[in-house]
Amino acid sequence: ISVYLSLFALNIVRFVDSKVRFERISRCNTFTSKAIASQCFSGDYELFIGICGDANLQIGSAYAKEEFEKIDEDCLDSVCELINVCNGLFASKLSQEDIQIDMLPPNMYTEVTTVSSDGMMFSLPCFVKGQRADIVICMETKWSIS
Repeated sequence: ISVYLSLFALNIVRFVDSKVRFERISRCNTFTSKAIASQCFSGDYELFIGICGDANLQIGSAYAKEEFEKIDEDCLDSVCELINVCNGLFASKLSQEDIQIDMLPPNMYTEVTTVSSDGMMFSLPCFVKGQRADIVICMETKWSIS
């Protein structure tokens, strides 16, 4: 998880905001948010990665280089593209280590949605231009989205 989060944080700083602030990662079993951009991996590793929260507006706008007025499908699509780039770099790194992994198509949720897991689930808060987003990761466990 630390390798993935390091790569992800580097790309947030590179593509979104050089003044992003991260807080302490925490373990959780559920996370509820109104706006979630996500992507899953399958293969030798099963992972869910989501960016959840109000800062999706700032993240989407910065990455697309376009001002979005609200968090909608266009905004979340931009955030999904950022996740896809980060995940592609991570998947390439894993393939060099002979680890087989496939990236599934990104998903977005614009209604209040809960991600739940019976096992390893983490939330890393980050603040972009004063707004909070949480990077939520479920690893090697059964998770559900409702």
